[in-house]
Amino acid sequence: MVYELETKPSGKIDLVGQLWQDYKTAGTRDRSSAGLVVIAVWVFDIVTTFAARNPFDYTAPFMILGCILFNIGTMMAGEIGFAIWRLTKD
Repeated sequence: MVYELETKPSGKIDLVGQLWQDYKTAGTRDRSSAGLVVIAVWVFDIVTTFAARNPFDYTAPFMILGCILFNIGTMMAGEIGFAIWRLTKD
């Protein structure tokens, strides 16, 4: 196929700049702030969980360890429950 142009292009084309721009953005998606919101929610979850049951209120090492494990377990249970709810809702 041959395309006939009405007039010759008058501007200059920066071919290197265009090729470099495609190279820099290859395989990437547009940026969004969703990741920042997710991290903020996780930090809020951790802070509120450990503020409600502060493991360093105790002096016995096994109580501190047990409280930390309990806090992690409650956070995991909440996340697993949300994932199950999301998969089973209509």
